[in-house]
Order: sequence, then C-alpha cells, then structure tokens
Amino acid sequence: MEEDESRWTIKKVSKEFGTLFLIIFTLFLFFLLSYHPKFKKISDDNNQNNIAQSTSSSSSTSSSSSTSSSSNSDYQVFGDYGIAVKLPCVLEDVSNQTNADFDLNYGGIDNANNKEKLAAYQLMIIKLPVGYKDLSPKELNEKVDFKLKEILGNFKNLKSVYFGYENYPAYVVETNHNGYAQKAIAFNKENFIYCLTVMTNDNLNTRFNYLTNNIKFLDSKNHNNFSESNNTKDATLRNNLKETYSNQYFSIKHPSSWEIVQENNQMTKQTLVSVQIMEKQKNDIDFRPNINIIVGQKRLENTTLLAEIGIEQNKTNLSDYRVISVKDDILLGNCQGTKVEQSCSLGSYKLNFIQYVLKKPDNTTYVITGTFDAKKTESQGTIVNEIINTVDIK
Repeated sequence: MEEDESRWTIKKVSKEFGTLFLIIFTLFLFFLLSYHPKFKKISDDNNQNNIAQSTSSSSSTSSSSSTSSSSNSDYQVFGDYGIAVKLPCVLEDVSNQTNADFDLNYGGIDNANNKEKLAAYQLMIIKLPVGYKDLSPKELNEKVDFKLKEILGNFKNLKSVYFGYENYPAYVVETNHNGYAQKAIAFNKENFIYCLTVMTNDNLNTRFNYLTNNIKFLDSKNHNNFSESNNTKDATLRNNLKETYSNQYFSIKHPSSWEIVQENNQMTKQTLVSVQIMEKQKNDIDFRPNINIIVGQKRLENTTLLAEIGIEQNKTNLSDYRVISVKDDILLGNCQGTKVEQSCSLGSYKLNFIQYVLKKPDNTTYVITGTFDAKKTESQGTIVNEIINTVDIK
C-alpha cells in the first residue's frame, strides 16, 4: 500500500508559489508563451528570453491514437484514460515541463498571438492506486476527497460540487496569479482523477463553461470510440444547439426546433424575469418538452431550503408527485445550488422534471426547470439536459 501511495507524492517545483496548482500551471503557461510559434515574436519583443532559457527547448507531442487524437467531431481523444475533450486548441504533452507525478499532463493555448485574448488550457490525469480497490466505501471516499483537494493545491476557497449528469464528486477553484485569472475543476470517475484548467483574462467563466460542457467519456469496451448511449448522441445534439437566447441575467442555447414561448414575464412581485423555451409543436399527441427559467429577488435562504420549499409546494399541487433524487452543491452556469429530480402526472402524461435552484454570490436566485415525457427520457430528457447545461449566468 505504501508503494502505491508513493506515486501520489507531489514534488515541489518551487517554494515561491506555495501550491501545486499555481506551480504547474504557471510553468506550463510560460512554456507555451515561449515556444508557441505564433507567440514567439511577441515573447521576444517583451524581453522574455529568460523564460526560454529556464525551460526545455522543445515540447514532446504524442501522436499515439491510444493517447491522443483529433477525431470524433474535433474531440481530442485520450483513449487510455477514458475521456475526450473539445477545445479551441490542440493539447500537447507538457509532462516534461514539471516534476509533478501525473499519469497524463497535456496543455494547449488559444489566441497565442494576442495577449488580451490568450487562453491556456490544461488536462491532468492521475490513476488511483491499485490498492484502493480493497478500501471500504467510506475509506475510499475519504482518500479520493483528499486527492481531489491535493491536485488543486488545497486552496481555502475550494468549492465542493457534483459534476456531470452522473454527479461525480468534484471541487472547483478560482484564483488569480501573475495577472491572469484561472479556474479549475477536479473530479473523480471510476479509477481516475481528472483535473481541467483554463487560464485567461478573456471571458474566463464562458471559457470554463465551454470546457466543462465539452467533456465526453469513452465506451469502456472501446476507448477510441464514444459511448453510443451517451457520447455520440450528445455530441450530435450539442452541435445542433445553434440558437442563443440572452438577456441581462443569463444566456442559453437551444436547437432551431425549439422556440421562446414566454419572455420577460414577471410572474410575481418576487420574480424579476421568467422565460420559457419549448420544442415546436410536431403533432397533437406528443408532449412538448420545455425549460422554464425564473430569476427571482435576492433570498437569504440557502438553495437546500429553497428546494425543500418547492418540494412541499409540489406535493400539494401536483398529481402522483414523487421526488427521485436531491443533490446539493451542484455547479451550473458558474453558480452553486441544489438539483432535484422529480416526477408527476399531467393528464395522460407521466412526466419527469429536473429542477435547479441556484444562487449568485449577491443572493439573486435562479430556478431552472426542465420537463419531459418520462417515456421519452432517451430523446426528450437528453436534449433537455443538453440545453440546460449551456446556461451561462451573468
């Protein structure tokens, strides 16, 4: 067990930065700025040759299909690690630029020739020690939680969240260093811990949301292909989200087969705005899946309590109402909150609906509800989730 644990030991590159997260990402960014061909001249013009002298003179790029490739609709596939990402740049192996003990460490840069628009991305992966399989569920959760915090440098402002439809345990951190804003998420799925980071002064939250919305997990039977049930279909749906609705409170993407049926309707004195997006009518039989977004006044109650209030109201007002699951500390649209999965009956329809109760730091509340036919979860439920995950709260 000690031998397995030793692979987690992080070698400190410099005491100056004090945390693993800043050390790795700062060195990674400096390396990219110095050696990316489009940025080389700008770097030289600003007397940054000292950076080039302090790092390796070239990057090591892997072209192995089992490690990285640019297939599957521009997704970069890391087959050995069960993940694919879609970014505005190609990630390259930067593991030789740090002494940290990662199984995979890839980075890339977008808008390298424009300092104001520059954005650096990084993907780091660690495989859990084999000995972890013998741990009890409680011990495993404690070990994984420790490693998630460790890979993000144990910052005091770490936020515990759940990531993805499957609610993987995760932490998010946002920091500033050397004049750049940076945001990272680390989460655990099966035998791996994944850490994805973006560093930029150009729309950090928008870029971070794009990063997290374009992560796909691979079929365990064939890591070079997307899972048919979740990933290929999701990628196709996401490519169809070409329409954007935006107001002063949020933006959301949806397919052209959906329409805005209600906009800026102030339902109550506590409501700032209410917007409903619904699938265009196909026939007189099928239930039309829809999404409602209500922006409310500032509330002091936490999202858990607000969700509970909604549940009690639904028990009174809805037929055959049932709570399927409740998850606190989820992350959506750059806000934390509570997610409630529910079901009810409406006439001849059996419906499922997903409700997010979110709060901004200033206590402005958002209630986002997606409703679909329970018998058509594969089609309607999937697109509802895809649309909701494009929400960007301003």
